[in-house]
Amino acid sequence: MVPSHPHHAPFFRSPPSLRAGLLTSCLALIWLTCAPATAERASPQAPRATRASSPSPDLKAALAHIDAGRHGQALEPLRSAATAGEPAAMTQLALLYHLGRGVAEDDDEAYRWFGAAAQRDDALAMFWLGRMYLLGHGPPRQAPDADREAARWLFESARRGLPEGQYYLGLLFMAGTGVNRDEQEAMKWIRRAAGSGHLPAKAFLAQR
Repeated sequence: MVPSHPHHAPFFRSPPSLRAGLLTSCLALIWLTCAPATAERASPQAPRATRASSPSPDLKAALAHIDAGRHGQALEPLRSAATAGEPAAMTQLALLYHLGRGVAEDDDEAYRWFGAAAQRDDALAMFWLGRMYLLGHGPPRQAPDADREAARWLFESARRGLPEGQYYLGLLFMAGTGVNRDEQEAMKWIRRAAGSGHLPAKAFLAQR
């Protein structure tokens, strides 16, 4: 089961709709559409800082396989570490299922493990969970307020300092997707992401 949200910010909008009447909204929608394609091409491995501060032997072995491109060999140690309750392992296992690396693509299984890791406060899992809601992958496809749920999870990842979550959240504010449109709030989050060296955020700012 996907966890409830520990923080409810007032800017989340109840009706899940797009409001893109302004030029800036249109620009944000374009960037929001292009951003997922970039993430799909990315390696499922996450920055070391977001994986685990003290990874278990199973997770260390799995990450070594992932770094070497041996995703299939990473499955068993990841399952072992994830089953033992290690959030970073849950997230990495979910990514393999979501991206179809070393295993058949399975968004139901990815959603389950992202949710379990998010329950344990893993910011990277929260980002990918929000992204699944945003793009309608797996079970979130049936959610009545998918945009709103996407905004909630991206906010949770962003406030924990994940640059990718900050960037996506900024784009949601710029487009008015799942949140009340707020360009000032959008720029705050995008600038935070850019300040952490996030290249798409820097590119977005350079276009303005």
